[in-house]
Amino acid sequence: MSPGTFTWAWTDLFVARIEVAVTKAALRLSELQLETESADAARWAVLQGLSAAPYDRTLWTNFLKAAAVLGTGELDRAVKHAGSVLGDDVNEFDGLIGQLRQQR
Repeated sequence: MSPGTFTWAWTDLFVARIEVAVTKAALRLSELQLETESADAARWAVLQGLSAAPYDRTLWTNFLKAAAVLGTGELDRAVKHAGSVLGDDVNEFDGLIGQLRQQR
């Protein structure tokens, strides 16, 4: 380890533990907010989690659900945003997106 660096944070799995904790907290808060249809708060929570784990599929699922509560236009923007991060992997959400569109 080089003195004055943060190499220890990676070698001691410190960063991975933070990522897991942030993701779990964001997921739980977003679920609680979705239960009360507080879509803006749910979306905010998800974005905090995605800042730590940008490819987490469960967080993206809640992001899309929150957007759907806010309306079709928001859902369209959310799908586009997910695609910009996930690329073609966004196609994994086609079934969910179809269900969310039908619910509107």
